[in-house]
Amino acid sequence: MDVLELLGGLHNALQPGATAGDTETWRETFAVIRREVEVDPAMDKYDRETLEVIAAKLDVLIAELEAGKAEPDFKPARTWVAALGTAIHRRRS
Repeated sequence: MDVLELLGGLHNALQPGATAGDTETWRETFAVIRREVEVDPAMDKYDRETLEVIAAKLDVLIAELEAGKAEPDFKPARTWVAALGTAIHRRRS
């Protein structure tokens, strides 16, 4: 599967209504995304930084879900996933 499709799928999965049970799939998907981006010869330092930010935002979101927070904040993780997807799409165009 293409990295843009994986990013789109992750972005769509990071929605209110998700549960702590969904988080393992998110982590697995993000691990594949990270591997694909890191081997891409077009990757730059901003992509690396964005991957680190996404990892941190996912960790915070997952911690909120696992703690049973009533309204976990999906927006930060979704925003950074979209940002990486946009950067990759622009490079390919």
